[in-house]
Amino acid sequence: MPGFDLQLKRIRRSITISGKSQSTLTNYARCLANMGLHLNCDLLELDDEVIQDYLHFLKRKHHTPSDSFFKHTVYGLRYLFRIFDRKESSVILPSIERTKKLPVVLSQQLNGTGMPKW
Repeated sequence: MPGFDLQLKRIRRSITISGKSQSTLTNYARCLANMGLHLNCDLLELDDEVIQDYLHFLKRKHHTPSDSFFKHTVYGLRYLFRIFDRKESSVILPSIERTKKLPVVLSQQLNGTGMPKW
């Protein structure tokens, strides 16, 4: 895939400098490489419609490992565009909201003395 080596090198350098984890690099690289191989082109030369079509394809694909693959693809694109000074505003990437889960509260069953049963 044209240009990906340079892109990956700059992403790796930026992630290392910013203190992000190795798993962030792995996730971004995996998702962006998958996109580049699927589209067989330089990711920085994609127009808005092609990006939107690919994201739509990911959402409709039934064997996508999880929503995290979609999320890392979007975040990876944002990161790539930022590093190469491509204005993010020219491509409308979806905002991704985290699901709001209530925390699990563990209760203790008390014995007759007011002390927990262990």
